[in-house]
Amino acid sequence: MLTEQHFRGTNLKMLIEQKPRIHAVRLGVGEKMQDGQEWIPTDSELEQLNGLRSLKSLNLTGCKEITRRGLTNFCLTPGKIRVLILDNCPRITNNFFDYIVHFNNLEKLSLRGCFRISDQGIEALSSLKRLLHLDISVHATEAASDSPKSECPTVTNAAMRTLSRMTLLHTLEIEQCKEITDEGILL
Repeated sequence: MLTEQHFRGTNLKMLIEQKPRIHAVRLGVGEKMQDGQEWIPTDSELEQLNGLRSLKSLNLTGCKEITRRGLTNFCLTPGKIRVLILDNCPRITNNFFDYIVHFNNLEKLSLRGCFRISDQGIEALSSLKRLLHLDISVHATEAASDSPKSECPTVTNAAMRTLSRMTLLHTLEIEQCKEITDEGILL
C-alpha cells in the first residue's frame, strides 16, 4: 500500500527532506497557511518534489497554477509515476501530452475538469501502454460555461477511436463529453 503525505505551503521542502521515501503525494490546495492566505502550488514548488525518489502517485487536484512546465520538470524520472491526478487543473492543455510519453509506467491518469484538452491531446495517450484507468470527464460547470470555443477544445468520437486501440484500458470516464456520440462508444 502506498503511504500518502499531504503537503501544504511553506513546509513542503522541510517535509520532503524529512520523509524522502514517500510514495504518494497530494498537494493541499486551498488550505490556509499560517498567515491566513490560501496556498496555491506553483510550478516552482512542484519541482521541489525531485527529492522524493520513491514517488509513485501524485495528486494535483485543483492546482490551478500548475502548467506543463511544472509537470515536465517536477521529477527527474517520470517513468516511476504510476498514478497522476490532474483534476481541475485548468492550465493543462494539449501541450502537456507532448511529454506524456515519459510517463511510460502510468496506470491511472485523471484529467477530470481539464477542459482545454481535445482529441489532439488524447491521441498522444496511445503511447501509454500500461494505462488501465483514464478519466477525461468535463465538469458540468465547464461544459455549460460560455468560454470561447478556442478556450474549450472538445473531445469527440476521434478520441474514442484512439482509446479503442488501448487494449489494457479497462476504466474510462467521459462524463459531460457531449461531443462523444453512440458511434464513438461503439468504436
